[in-house]
Amino acid sequence: MKKRILLALVLFLIALPMQAAVDVRMQGSIYAEIASEPGDVLRAGTRIQLYSELASSGFTAGKVRLIGLNQKVGDLNTFDSGSYFLLDNLINWVEVQLRGNLFPQGPPVLVSIGNVEVDYSPYVISLKDDLLNCYHTSYLNRRGVTLRELKVGGLEGSGFALWGFGDPSKNAVGGKLSRTVGPTKFSGIIVDYRHRAPDSERKILESFANNQQLVSELGWEQIKSLELERQVGVLGSFHILIANQNRKVYNRVDNNNVESIQHDSILQKYQWELPITDETNFVIGYRDFPSDFDPIFRDRTSEFDSHKGYYLGYNPIDMYQDRVGYYSEISTQKDSFKLGIRIEDYRDHQVWPANYKTTGFALIGQVFAYQVDVFSQLEQKISWFNTGIRNTSTKGFTRFILMRPLAFGRTPMLTGLEIRRQSDVAGIHNSGTLFVRYKKSDYLTVDAGVVQAFSKGVTGGSFWGLKYKAPNGLELQYRNTYPTIVSEGKLCYDPDYRLHEEGSIFKLSVNTTF
Repeated sequence: MKKRILLALVLFLIALPMQAAVDVRMQGSIYAEIASEPGDVLRAGTRIQLYSELASSGFTAGKVRLIGLNQKVGDLNTFDSGSYFLLDNLINWVEVQLRGNLFPQGPPVLVSIGNVEVDYSPYVISLKDDLLNCYHTSYLNRRGVTLRELKVGGLEGSGFALWGFGDPSKNAVGGKLSRTVGPTKFSGIIVDYRHRAPDSERKILESFANNQQLVSELGWEQIKSLELERQVGVLGSFHILIANQNRKVYNRVDNNNVESIQHDSILQKYQWELPITDETNFVIGYRDFPSDFDPIFRDRTSEFDSHKGYYLGYNPIDMYQDRVGYYSEISTQKDSFKLGIRIEDYRDHQVWPANYKTTGFALIGQVFAYQVDVFSQLEQKISWFNTGIRNTSTKGFTRFILMRPLAFGRTPMLTGLEIRRQSDVAGIHNSGTLFVRYKKSDYLTVDAGVVQAFSKGVTGGSFWGLKYKAPNGLELQYRNTYPTIVSEGKLCYDPDYRLHEEGSIFKLSVNTTF
């Protein structure tokens, strides 16, 4: 049945010569690598992404995407294995778009049917087509109908209906309404997910009885949000976000009993942004992100890739979950100077609330012939035991880099000194680095240096390496260094997310897209 539907859709797209042109595209990428790392005698292979699209444009448009291979970072076809690969032949996207009026003399609108994106807000609903992302995939691959670009009487609206949750009675509906009036812009969002059946609760309880492995089931969820932004002239701008989540969850108590719990939580964010001068900006705000605010369709981008440890970014809910308090930041940029100062003061929602204080300082600039890069961050947590005894823990990190361009004959070099100080419950760790670097445009970088440990628990030693990108696209990376430590799934990151170079590696690689 599914094959018949797909065939009918493909024939429908092809049979539109009067309205649209059909475009068939084969796309993808090939990454080849030969590398040697500690513990690996030799690693060599390819990573392939291959997919094709059948697309049409015009008032009636459509897209069908067929995935052949979709390998992620870290997944290589090694050269010591076979040369034959089975294509997935997975159709993961089928969408038809209709642009025009829904009824005579009506306003124009864009309707999408099939696989759709609904990206209203990272706090409420953020469904994106990111299957081809090399590091992570958060798209839920739901199917449905969306309505966008509807403008009536100064209002712009959109709506959606989603299904594909394993039960015909489960679906989600919602919409977004926006309007701009002078200096004020507001938008409201509503998302409603539930079992839409008269006897939905009975069906949920039966699912627990039929599946002993089922621990929890979401009965229904509704999220409403209101976002307002207003420009107030010399006073800058104000931004307000309020989101309310209501949900009912069924949890298994034991083999024979299931209890239902209804949650109600409100997320709040208030921010005032004031441009002091053309170069200086000041921000102050208040956040209240409850620990149980967790919409099922929200942005869930993880901080680090679980396989390779690369930093992916934050989603705002996980970043500030269970935090309530104030934050402020001032930033300025003039000529070669960039300065930023950040202060955060939060507490959690516990019976004995803990206090979290963070201060950050960053400076990049030119002082006479020297380039200066300073970053400092101090995090302090103050908590109380049930006995009322206060407990304080502090984590700090400071990095100071001083660099100066020099010329050795006709060769320009960059010499530098880096001082690092990191403190936590394990103690204080200090180190210093002397380095020299040569860089030619964006295709050649050569550096070398010595790291001196000034305290226990710090690894020191010498390092040298180079990166070269040939005109034909071939990239060479070589680095010989002291052992580095990867912990907590993070690949050698400072608290400011500066990635350290991978150590003791020789790698030839090339990446091509088509």
